[in-house]
Amino acid sequence: MGDLFLFFGLFRDVEKQGRRWQFVKQARPFHGLWGWLQIGDVYRIDELSDSDLRWARYHPHFHGQPDGGNTLYVASDALQLEGRSTGLPGAGVFGRLEERQRLTAPDAASTTQWRLPGCFYPDSADTAMSFHGNLARWSRDGEYCTLKSASRGQEFVLDTSGCPGVVSWLREIL
Repeated sequence: MGDLFLFFGLFRDVEKQGRRWQFVKQARPFHGLWGWLQIGDVYRIDELSDSDLRWARYHPHFHGQPDGGNTLYVASDALQLEGRSTGLPGAGVFGRLEERQRLTAPDAASTTQWRLPGCFYPDSADTAMSFHGNLARWSRDGEYCTLKSASRGQEFVLDTSGCPGVVSWLREIL
């Protein structure tokens, strides 16, 4: 409990033309963070009785074949980092997508070429974000680091216990 999910997606700048929105012609797509969820409770769906979590039965995790890995994560009431309140709810979305939530490097030819704060740079394959243990994917770039992100992946995990700068960065973007 207490682990933090950051959600990212693929975005592209848009502009309003008359009554319609359209993509900006020269704008390139990019990955950016859009929300967060700090785990408050964890439920294995197949272990629940039919009367458990009645309020959540609409959720897609409750529809489908039995699967021992089918897990529902419910947000904490309030977001805490290192045991300190942030004043934010346990789950939410960013009000606007700002440069500090952008993952793709500004001049990248590919959406998977990320520019992250230097504190993400791994000391070894063991301290790298999951799916990114190949250190050839990483390089230093001044106060930043660049990462050739895995092109497919739903969950990248980083143990921040050895990366105090990442927690400071989280405080800044949240």
